[in-house]
Amino acid sequence: LAHVPSGTLVTVVAAAGYGKTTLLEGWRGTSPVPSALISLDSRHNDPHQLGRQIVWSLSSVVPALEELRPGLGARSPEWVRTLLPRLGAHLAKSPTIPMFDDVHVLTDPAAQLLLETFVAQQLRGGVVVLSGRQVPRLHVGQRRAPTLTITESHLRLHTADVISASEGTIPTEVARSIVRMTWGWPAAVSLLMSLHRQGQSDTGLLTMSPADPRLVNYLDDEGFADLDPVLREVLAVTATTGPLDATTLLALLPDVDVPNALKQLVENRVPLVVVTPDAPQPITMHALARERLSEGMRRLDPQRWHDVLVRAGKRFEAQGMDKEALDRFRRTGDRRLVLEFVSDRGFELAMRGDTAIVRQWLAFFSPGEVVVAPRLLLISALTAAADCDFTGMEHWLALLLNATSQGAELPQGDATLMASALLEITGVVPAGPAVGAAANALQGPFASLAQIITAVCIGSAGLFDTALAVLEDCAAAAADYPLLAIQHMATTASILSRRDDFEAGMALVLAARRRVEEGELQHNLLSVTVDTVEAWFFTRSGDVDRGRAALKSSMSKLADLPDGLQLPKLCWISLLAEAALTLDDLPATLYLVEEADKLLPHFPEATAVAEALVKVRAAVAQRPLPTTGVILTATELTVLEYLPSFWTVPRIASELLMSVPTARTHIQSIYRKMAVHDRDEAVVVARAHGLIGAAPPPSARV
Repeated sequence: LAHVPSGTLVTVVAAAGYGKTTLLEGWRGTSPVPSALISLDSRHNDPHQLGRQIVWSLSSVVPALEELRPGLGARSPEWVRTLLPRLGAHLAKSPTIPMFDDVHVLTDPAAQLLLETFVAQQLRGGVVVLSGRQVPRLHVGQRRAPTLTITESHLRLHTADVISASEGTIPTEVARSIVRMTWGWPAAVSLLMSLHRQGQSDTGLLTMSPADPRLVNYLDDEGFADLDPVLREVLAVTATTGPLDATTLLALLPDVDVPNALKQLVENRVPLVVVTPDAPQPITMHALARERLSEGMRRLDPQRWHDVLVRAGKRFEAQGMDKEALDRFRRTGDRRLVLEFVSDRGFELAMRGDTAIVRQWLAFFSPGEVVVAPRLLLISALTAAADCDFTGMEHWLALLLNATSQGAELPQGDATLMASALLEITGVVPAGPAVGAAANALQGPFASLAQIITAVCIGSAGLFDTALAVLEDCAAAAADYPLLAIQHMATTASILSRRDDFEAGMALVLAARRRVEEGELQHNLLSVTVDTVEAWFFTRSGDVDRGRAALKSSMSKLADLPDGLQLPKLCWISLLAEAALTLDDLPATLYLVEEADKLLPHFPEATAVAEALVKVRAAVAQRPLPTTGVILTATELTVLEYLPSFWTVPRIASELLMSVPTARTHIQSIYRKMAVHDRDEAVVVARAHGLIGAAPPPSARV
């Protein structure tokens, strides 16, 4: 700025709080050319008042203008017409930079014409500065005056600015966090810097509340006070509901010309608000502005605030945007709305198997709220059912039975489902409103799931014909629910694998995979079940690549299965061990046998599984282990002892007083000699050979 050439029009355009006036004052203090700050307000829409302000301000640096002061009190049109030529004559002799601050307040055409004429005259040999939230469209371009434009992007503060302002007393990471938290808005950064100078800790600086009265007052006075009521309404609605697309804004503000309002907001430059009319979400705003605008609407018109949130939530719900819808309903503080939403959408998602999100939603409610809300109890039971958590399912259904027995009612369709499920699973005849709704014993997903799990239990004992008969009984009912239908096919395939009915089993495996892909189902339980039977059937058919991929996928997900699935998990591990053995993946086989050995003592009735595992062990015993004939050095044996832990290689190296590269070299040598690929496989093989303890420490990887 100190080197701006003559004839340049400098414009400083930014929202409130970006330090426009501070910039001009700083320029005045360093510029070799005298300058005058001409502060404007709404009074200067009167051309006489504007002329007087120009003369008063410029006369402080150009003494010759004192001769114009005697006429300042007159409201003569002649004085206004002759003012500019006389000003021009004096300024030509005494080069001066006029700096007009807050020019956005000039809306009167006559006042704008006076400013335009003065600027055009001054640019013939000098510099003029126009600063404000927006600059009037002046026709000085006809004179081809060069223009220098300074915007918010130039005035926004950065990490280096904060560090410099603190004279290095604020750490770089804290400075970076301050800039990120404030969008580099100078007004907020300035407040934080003043707190820093007063002794505020670094942690305290990063916990600045949007409700800080200094920021609130500044935003209200400088940012929002002069906004047109319609524009403030548009911003308040957006702040309350969160970023919206233009269509949703139109739906929530049917009486507002939204496109025109967006155009006006661009021109008004509201601090901490970015308006891009053509963007998918035309209005975004910083948390400081968002919370202030939303709180203002809630305080002044609580019913309007509540209605806006509800309408936005219902619109998001209709668009299938569950997360956004629930967030709006929760912000109303109306538990009834949240309950209705979770009841309706939670039921649908639980039936589809999207249990992770449903469990999050159910966590919003206290245990006391859940036990008195039959719909939530039913959803909790469905969620457990989708995860094949038989114990949890029975628990929730028992609570549901108790609730309906004491007069709590369910919608008729839910009552039918619940009654038949209770009768089949718990053997208890439902009481209360559900009694008359009870249908046959095999109706509903609970009953189907109970029979699928029963078939798994029967099959594990070697009663394959009986297990298949049970599955046949519930096939029609399970077909109505995607999750159960796929689970039914995969379970049937696993039973057929024990009967060596390869062709029928493979057909079911392929059908199950199609259903998963067609429904785009991403459910951990389904993945484990389908991956397990795929691993077994593909390896037996010679499709090594697909079998290996299915084996790896299933093993990676076993650890995340619900606690109520221990027996099915044991059955799947048995099938996977057989698949791994067929693939000659000895480390995986040993690992799976070890995992099965942990579960077998809890299920003495699973004789068929035990027999299958005996055969796997016998086959492993007949094969040379990867470490046969391999001798590890004393140092390698020492390093090997640390592999079951969660310790990193650098920590192991530090413990053994060796460099990290040396430790890595020893570990790679161990892998090579054992013919394994990673740390987990090395641990399994080492345990099988007694090289390390069989029982892993609490922090062990395996």
